[in-house]
Amino acid sequence: MKKILGIFLLSTAPLLSFAQDWHVGVFAGISNYSGDLNQKAVDFGYTRPALGVLVRKDISPFLPCVASLPGAW
Repeated sequence: MKKILGIFLLSTAPLLSFAQDWHVGVFAGISNYSGDLNQKAVDFGYTRPALGVLVRKDISPFLPCVASLPGAW
């Protein structure tokens, strides 16, 4: 009986766990704004570092709720 109960609990553990509902991450890169009337494609003099954090909660298999906080200086 203990063996059957153990197998049952191990087989249903993935269905009961909430380990994959939350996702947290960070990202890094560069940021550059040139405007609409700029003649040059990219002016590297205005390029600055950019960092951010990301949090995602899976509400259902097809619907996540995402929040991110990007920042550049």
